[in-house]
Amino acid sequence: MEEDIKIWTRRLTGVLARLDDPPARVEARLENGGLEVSLWPESGAGLVLHFGSDSMQYRGSELDERGACWIEAIERSLERTRRLPGWRDFLTCGSVHTDPVSSGDWWLIRLTERCNATCAFCSAVGTTPDLATSRVRIERRLELGRSRGQLKLSITGGEPTLLRRLPAWIERARELGYREVDLQTNGLLLDDPGRLDQLSRAGLSSVFLSLHSHRPEVHDAMLSVDGAFDRAFACARYTQRSGLMLGINVVLTRYNKDDLHGLISLIAARLDPARCHVNLSYCSPQGRALEHLDLLVPLFDLAPRLEAALDEGAGLGLDMHVPGICGVPMCSLPAHLKYFDEFHAKSPAHQPERIYPELCSGCGLRARCSGFWRVYLERFGPAGLGAQRLV
Repeated sequence: MEEDIKIWTRRLTGVLARLDDPPARVEARLENGGLEVSLWPESGAGLVLHFGSDSMQYRGSELDERGACWIEAIERSLERTRRLPGWRDFLTCGSVHTDPVSSGDWWLIRLTERCNATCAFCSAVGTTPDLATSRVRIERRLELGRSRGQLKLSITGGEPTLLRRLPAWIERARELGYREVDLQTNGLLLDDPGRLDQLSRAGLSSVFLSLHSHRPEVHDAMLSVDGAFDRAFACARYTQRSGLMLGINVVLTRYNKDDLHGLISLIAARLDPARCHVNLSYCSPQGRALEHLDLLVPLFDLAPRLEAALDEGAGLGLDMHVPGICGVPMCSLPAHLKYFDEFHAKSPAHQPERIYPELCSGCGLRARCSGFWRVYLERFGPAGLGAQRLV
């Protein structure tokens, strides 16, 4: 990574060497989800430029003529750099080397942003700090997880089944020592037992499938793909026939909030509950979902539906879960803490888009909780959590 920082910094700042008064010293590091480059003159204050995938920001006091000249030259260089393969991958891959991006003990790797569905609630669009698309980046992220003692790998996207090399990366993960390899998918390309058998032979251990309603028309509309329900349910059946474990992820919005009973009943009746876990996720207001905030359901409205679904699913033999970052806060369902991944995790993941309102002060679960979405609290207010402080 240090060598990559040097290479990209030279590409951005090499143009300064041709100026009459170039910087005397250039320093660079990956910081705050991007590349930070500090430019220093022989004497006096320097300036700091922060490069994201699509922008450059200046940080510092008012620019003098020399600083303005440096920035003008780098802006021209940045236009060329943006067009080079690997630039965006370098920034996004480099920004994830310190903090987890989800709760739990799974190491995430996002192999693509491409997808064959168009979900209005998609939280991945534009918010992919774990993205690694080139062979070098993928290899490094896989190795990084193992160097940190990670044994469980979750492959996500976009839609990773669009990638021809997916079986090879599963094989590579196993070679590196991952004991479990999970695939997050919408199932549109896995309604074929032959494809699932291929992935199973490569070393895949489980499939985490998006399935949002027992009503085909609702699931199809949420993915904006006709026939998506039939293909997803075929994927679910073939997954279990292939000997793989099956996880089902339900993202709750105002369109399917009343479908939980029907969906839980369908899963338990037509699949093997003993080899299936169900995640009840909340529509996270990030990515594309920020453009569709009408999808958000107030937690005080959703909570009784979640309680009933958790109890019903467990009673039918399903392994029920409420995830961390993508779930509701624990205080909204205090009598069902055993179902919350964050309740059992050593420490929660944190995202700058999630905050703790005043209600959280002194809560006994604060150390295990990742807070909740700033956008939700701005829309519904702290009272919209429908919760009380837990001691």
